[in-house]
Amino acid sequence: MDTLVNQHFPVTIDQARAALRDLGGNPVRLARPVLVLDGWHGPWLLSQRLARRLSRATSGAASDFLAVGYPWALSVEAAARHAMRRVSAMGWLDREIDIVGLSMGGLVARTIAGGLHGVGGGGRVRAVRVFTVASPHRGAIFADRATIDPASGQMKAGSAFLTALDAALAERTYELRCYAVLRDWLVGATRTAPEGMHPVWVDLPGWRRAISHFVGPYDPRLLFEIARVLRGDASLATPSAPPMN
Repeated sequence: MDTLVNQHFPVTIDQARAALRDLGGNPVRLARPVLVLDGWHGPWLLSQRLARRLSRATSGAASDFLAVGYPWALSVEAAARHAMRRVSAMGWLDREIDIVGLSMGGLVARTIAGGLHGVGGGGRVRAVRVFTVASPHRGAIFADRATIDPASGQMKAGSAFLTALDAALAERTYELRCYAVLRDWLVGATRTAPEGMHPVWVDLPGWRRAISHFVGPYDPRLLFEIARVLRGDASLATPSAPPMN
């Protein structure tokens, strides 16, 4: 059985909610703008919602965040090219940014941050930090069971696409932070970080567990952690505790 390292959030949901309110009342200037990438065929609604919440907990300026979706993209590369066009339109090419990727958006983030698969065009994204939430770095459970389009095939465990992403990890110039949601039947919590890395995980209460992949990114504990890192307030320690089921 796959296991997760015992690296979870040290605060409760209520504590995180209170902390987010405190952060919202004390906006700070961000060191760099933030690109938020949606998941597979995401129409940017989920990424837009996350961008709004992170904006309220950081600078308070919506212009610091760009939410991008790609509902018609049939491959990860197509989604990455669309994201590059949106970044270029914002004037963010060749400048430092942070990236938050939801689900497949984490793979899109690694693609554009690494300048992989020829998606750079006339510029490049200079990612400093990449946060991924419930992203299939080791493949997705649903993709192992069905191939619906090229993107889903690329998210199969051991695919040529994922192999190429992992081969480029050692040369990356950005910090990679991975987060998982337990009971994620779509991706699988233990698949949400590359080999040799461990995600920080969150367990959801009640009915949310049934749709954990979709609501997990908005858990107050996760939002608080990403927001305080974006603000420069704190960072997580490297997981070091023994594995747990």
